[in-house]
Amino acid sequence: MSDKVLVRYDVKGKVAFITLDDPPANTYTHEMMRQLDDAIVTARFDRDVEVIVLHGHGEKFFSAGANIGMLNEADPEWKYCFCLHANETLNRLEHTPKLVIVDGVFSMEGDIAKLPEIVQLCEKHDAFLMVDDAHGVGVLGDHGRGTCQHFGLTDKAGLIMGTFSKSLASVGGFVAGDEDVMHYIQHHSRALMFSASMPPASVASVSAAVDVMLEESWRHEALWRNNDIMRKRLKDAGFNTGPSETPIIPAVVGEDMAAFKMCSRLAEEGVFVNPVISPAVEKGNALIRLSLMATHTEDEIHKAMDIMARVGKELGIV
Repeated sequence: MSDKVLVRYDVKGKVAFITLDDPPANTYTHEMMRQLDDAIVTARFDRDVEVIVLHGHGEKFFSAGANIGMLNEADPEWKYCFCLHANETLNRLEHTPKLVIVDGVFSMEGDIAKLPEIVQLCEKHDAFLMVDDAHGVGVLGDHGRGTCQHFGLTDKAGLIMGTFSKSLASVGGFVAGDEDVMHYIQHHSRALMFSASMPPASVASVSAAVDVMLEESWRHEALWRNNDIMRKRLKDAGFNTGPSETPIIPAVVGEDMAAFKMCSRLAEEGVFVNPVISPAVEKGNALIRLSLMATHTEDEIHKAMDIMARVGKELGIV
């Protein structure tokens, strides 16, 4: 078993299944973590590629990235632009400790991080990689082990973090990494030091949820079956589902007010969805965010999609 451990929540033995692979070759040390306090690279690898470089303890910062427009996963320019701007930034930090942070699954549009390309970039520039897998755990990988396991790259991530509030249906979260790094976080992380302990009932629910994920694989299979059904129905109805690859599926509606109107009408028809408006998304690209569960039945999905199609036509969205 890996020597990666979780920041202390009593469910660490259960949730550690996410990080069973070998530890990364670029192992963190206490001194490296201290140096990383003085130079952190935060990379947002979605369709608007942006790289932010922070100096000191966040007192001074500059943006070294570039908004490269609406590039989607099928666009051959994506990889070129991603590599170009990220390389330019990381080249300036050749002799500085670097930490690249990326979501495993992007929460608004459901697309998956291009982790193989990101790993290559980190290895080229001797940068450490941290993956926030809040929306990947329980969804991607074998038995829901997450984005890194999905790509077979768990050993390349120096840190993996996630939440207990999504697939695991509780509160709190975890950080997984080498033992030295966990000790550093325990003694230096303000977020940890000023957080209250998890309620025992919440800890127990997380432990039980992980058991379900490991033992009831049909749920994972049902989730992806539902994902395929809903995505096809949305596309057949004329909705733009963007770059989504996961059970987070957006239906782009355009203006913010259109999203509010559609949510209101869908609620009247018994369908609950979330509106996502600017600045969470680019102005003019407001969307309806649909989130699937394994326990949704095919009949429920088809009924909801019938209503979505009808309301979309009523409002002139499709």
